Amino acid sequence: MTSRTDTIVFTRAGEVALRKEELRPLDPGCLRVETVRTAISAGTERLFLSGDGLPDGWFPFRPGYSAAGYVAEIAPGVTNFAIGDRVFALANHAAECVVSENQVIAIPDAVSFEQACFASIASMAIYAVRRANFQLGDPVAIIGQGLIGLIASSAARYGGAMPLIGLDIDPERLDLARAMGVDIALDPRDGDALAAALGRLPGGGVAAAIELSGSGPPLDLALRITRQRGTVFAGSAVREFNGNFYGEHWMKGITITGGFIGSRPQLLEQHVTSIHDWPPRVDRAGEYFATGIYTSMDDIRTFFEMVATGRLDIAPLITGRYKPSDAATPFRRLLSGDRRMIGAVFEWR
Repeated sequence: MTSRTDTIVFTRAGEVALRKEELRPLDPGCLRVETVRTAISAGTERLFLSGDGLPDGWFPFRPGYSAAGYVAEIAPGVTNFAIGDRVFALANHAAECVVSENQVIAIPDAVSFEQACFASIASMAIYAVRRANFQLGDPVAIIGQGLIGLIASSAARYGGAMPLIGLDIDPERLDLARAMGVDIALDPRDGDALAAALGRLPGGGVAAAIELSGSGPPLDLALRITRQRGTVFAGSAVREFNGNFYGEHWMKGITITGGFIGSRPQLLEQHVTSIHDWPPRVDRAGEYFATGIYTSMDDIRTFFEMVATGRLDIAPLITGRYKPSDAATPFRRLLSGDRRMIGAVFEWR
């Protein structure tokens, strides 16, 4: 087993390096994965690189949590994978990684490594659409048409949002949203156009607003455009909220759903051998599947299915492919606020 591997490291605020780092031990129940592609999570990794508001001792930091590659080695206790399997892993930007079996999921044959490496990021969009809790035929607005917002728009479209409204301040992102099936794409600063669109909706607003822009004021907007007893999904880790909730928003009876991605379970375990067993016997564990209970792995499977069946085309969202040796370039673009950068991939092999 290789003991050291190329790893992208944030050495200090604003600085990126490619370093040789020690791999963690291949403990029982773990796999070593040779990485083919990793995807950058723009908002999260920009925040982590900036160091803004983060605790002392944050650096050095190893970013990334969305990787795709091959199983190269397995430890005793691994039951669901074999050497050579194509897998997605919750792992950082590195040429190799060691992860536990429950951090890995098989990549379907119809999904490429480049598509698969977006799975963890895309699962946030799937999660947002699930938690927005709208019904077939409900009008839905998605605020922010970046990578997660555009994937969420595709998911909401197939989930029955009608009309589907995409809001962003960037004209190119609005064009992309239209091309991907958004019914109404608007700059929310165009008050007349937004008011006209909302005025045509039953109740004068959307049934659900999903906020994925990454800033505070759009949360105010989400509350304002949501109709009585609607739902606002707060998906961004914003640092400010300028609204007065105990006003119109409170009087409309709006439900605000917190969108921290870690609030969902990664997986659930089934400890009952059969529905006929009584009393329950805790002698076998396995992944649990049930309608209405969705884990992060369920959301990743849904993303894979959307890609495999042609419901989601990732290709238009990839705006940069980089070698790890050039890691500073995409992160420099992120820090500069370059809005042309939506989806970026590191090519490890």
